[in-house]
Amino acid sequence: MASASSMNFRFTSARQHSIILLVSVLAFVVNAVALSGGFTEIYSHLFYIPIILASCWYHRRGVLFSAVLGVGYLVLVYMLAPDPAGTLPAAAARVVVFLVVSGVIAALASSLMREELRYRTIFEHTGSATAILDKKGRIREANCEMKNILDYPGTGIVGRNLADFVADGETDRISNALSGRVQGRGIVPDRFETRLVRRDGGYVDVLLTIAGAGEDEGVVLSFLDITEKKEVERSLQEARIFMETIIANVPAVVYSLDRSLRPTYISPKSRDLFGYDPGEFMDDPDLWEGIVHEDDRSVLRHIADRINEGRPYAVEVRVVRKDGTVRWVHNSGSPTHDEAGAVLRVDGSFTDITARKEAEEEHSFLASIVESSDATIIGKTLDGTILSWNRGAERNTGYRADEVIGKNISMLVPEGRKGETEMILNTIRQGRRLELFETRRIRKDGSIMDVSLTISPIADSAGTIIGASSIGRDITARKKAEAKLRSYASDLKLRNEELEQFAYVASHDLQEPLRMVASYVQLLKRRYEGRLDEDADEFIHYAVDGASRMQMLINDLLAFSRVSTRGKPFEETDTEALLEQTLRDLKIQIEESDAVVTHDPLPVVMADESQLSQVFQNLISNAIKFHGSDAPRVHVSAQQSGDAWIFSVKDNGIGIEPQYFDRIFVIFQRLHSKAEYPGTGIGLAICKRIIERHGGRIRVASEPGEGSTFFFTIPIREVGDHV
Repeated sequence: MASASSMNFRFTSARQHSIILLVSVLAFVVNAVALSGGFTEIYSHLFYIPIILASCWYHRRGVLFSAVLGVGYLVLVYMLAPDPAGTLPAAAARVVVFLVVSGVIAALASSLMREELRYRTIFEHTGSATAILDKKGRIREANCEMKNILDYPGTGIVGRNLADFVADGETDRISNALSGRVQGRGIVPDRFETRLVRRDGGYVDVLLTIAGAGEDEGVVLSFLDITEKKEVERSLQEARIFMETIIANVPAVVYSLDRSLRPTYISPKSRDLFGYDPGEFMDDPDLWEGIVHEDDRSVLRHIADRINEGRPYAVEVRVVRKDGTVRWVHNSGSPTHDEAGAVLRVDGSFTDITARKEAEEEHSFLASIVESSDATIIGKTLDGTILSWNRGAERNTGYRADEVIGKNISMLVPEGRKGETEMILNTIRQGRRLELFETRRIRKDGSIMDVSLTISPIADSAGTIIGASSIGRDITARKKAEAKLRSYASDLKLRNEELEQFAYVASHDLQEPLRMVASYVQLLKRRYEGRLDEDADEFIHYAVDGASRMQMLINDLLAFSRVSTRGKPFEETDTEALLEQTLRDLKIQIEESDAVVTHDPLPVVMADESQLSQVFQNLISNAIKFHGSDAPRVHVSAQQSGDAWIFSVKDNGIGIEPQYFDRIFVIFQRLHSKAEYPGTGIGLAICKRIIERHGGRIRVASEPGEGSTFFFTIPIREVGDHV
């Protein structure tokens, strides 16, 4: 076969060269034998074999070879023919025929070779992998690109079925396409993306085209390696999914605007922030500006100006949600321009800053409270360095903020209290709080003030203690008042003790002369009553009655003073047993008035048994005394509340007006005349004094005609506790 680059005479292979020489020699030998035997024409046609082969393989050089064979044939006729002169013209004519046949064949072969070269050039340099398949799908020819893509060098791919290279799941689709082409269905080539299998088992993505190769010629298959394209597409798809995932999870609304500042993209977060779906903004472009609060729409002009200047923007505005609620947002974005500087698009985002705005407002509110507070409010580090200083601190200490910020808190501590600073800071470092810590501090003028400090640790978002806040109040005036109060209390206590002692002595010392007066007045009554006139009897009666009442008052006053002076130590007292004993003491009064006294289970308390018995006796006696038309009913109960027992004595008596609730506990105060209800009015005052000695309180709840309930408390104490 001739070279594709030249038509020079050469043998394309030693085998072709040998065949032509062998056939030529054979033709010469046969014709030489025939000529020697007298046969001049019969075997001349044998020379057509080498002539045709040479013309087909060597083209124009084959014609020269044919001429050489012709000359050789003529020489052979001349030398061996019986009648050379008669034979040579016919032989020459046959040689001319040889040359004509050789030329025609050479021209045809050359044309076919050029077409073959053109076909081969196109086949190998189409830019795609190409193969010709027979009707059964076997590969008859494949170009180098196909061999390279599938990694089958040489002819290793030829003869194999295309199905050997098809990835799983794609076989049916490709088989159907091949069948359709073999059967001549459709004139438009089938083109689709699929996957083929390389020799190493790896996959290659291809754009496959299948077309018919002509009637009964099978199909032409070609494909482009689109693996990189598919990888890029997959990468873009992954990037798109990644970006969509990020946008979907970013706590912001991401948006894009066109050159007219109309939205072209709104992220799904718009539902959460604005209450509107992204599609609603696309359907109604005016909604984009409509959601901005009417008081903040002036910033839209600012945004437009920034975009036109080609600069980014960032603003904080209020937006009105679909449900009418208002949110604060941070709107930031940046324009993109073309080469001429015209706006192509704007990309930006909305971030919900409502919580931050509310926190700022709260911080501002709290800061104003701190600044306006009369208290000294200081912020400091864990080493005592002052960080903040409010106006109250300026007023109370005399120092301005710029005089103390950055300095140590110890500058305010008097010499004798320097150790307090480290103690306070150590407490704060441990995360503990100091409340109402009373100490002293130095003012700028050197004067000392008493202060009450509440110091709290300050922690960062991770919970680490980073400093402390101190709230101090100037209690100098209070301390002076307390000192005066203690002095007054001491004086009052002394005077009360003196008064109690005087009352006791007075009442005790008055007993003897009063008994003498009463005795002689009673003796006078017995001897002279009825013997003198009526006025004398009335005077004597007044004197006896006055002496008796005076004696009762002195005895009650003595009993009142003995609550404090003759009280016994507290001990465990079974109040239920004590009540039973009290009821036995009141047996006559209970029976005479047909009273019924009941009680719930009562506790054991720490108390002065005799005094507590006197409380029960006075309250029950009063309940019986001040009864209405019905027989007296009295019920005693107790209930624990916190660290005390609350006792109650409830009756069905005449009741008490609310305005007298306090008065009835004052010594010698009566609400009724002696004619109505006897007594001196000291019983409830004694009860109050006894209960207060026990650390409790006594009160009454009552409605006129509805009875009364007296409540008193006895604190819960352990054995050995003191009042």
